[in-house]
Amino acid sequence: MFLVCMGRPSSAGAAPVDQGRVRLLFGDMFQDSWHDLVQEGLIDVEQVDSFNVPVYAPTMEEFRKVVDADGSFRINRLEMVMGSSLVVDRPDDPGAVGRTVANIERSLLGALVDEHIGKALGDQLLDRLRRQAEERALELMEEMQFPHVVCSLSLA
Repeated sequence: MFLVCMGRPSSAGAAPVDQGRVRLLFGDMFQDSWHDLVQEGLIDVEQVDSFNVPVYAPTMEEFRKVVDADGSFRINRLEMVMGSSLVVDRPDDPGAVGRTVANIERSLLGALVDEHIGKALGDQLLDRLRRQAEERALELMEEMQFPHVVCSLSLA
């Protein structure tokens, strides 16, 4: 079996809450979009607080530890692979970058958001995320490369 999940490089002293660049897309910009809706009076704080999708990017060591502790599988190969930059038709166009980021979030979390606050508000949330991504387009294109843990497993 092959598993691929978001990961983070090992760094001495880094706390598990330090999720690196993953936090920009799945944390900061997304959270700021929620808070925009609150500030505009479209939703209340309780709606934001009750939406929780934990995202954790393990190090290779953490991944290995969990697999070994379970004992059901044997690791054949384990490595960290750096993902490519965002794939955008026109990477020099902030609008294209913003739409791509919003589409990524929509594909990952859209159904959960729509179920939680409704499609109309979900669309507004992702529109705010799109605008933030447009403002940070250069940073996103230069730095938005996620490391992935790639593992080949066999039954033990």
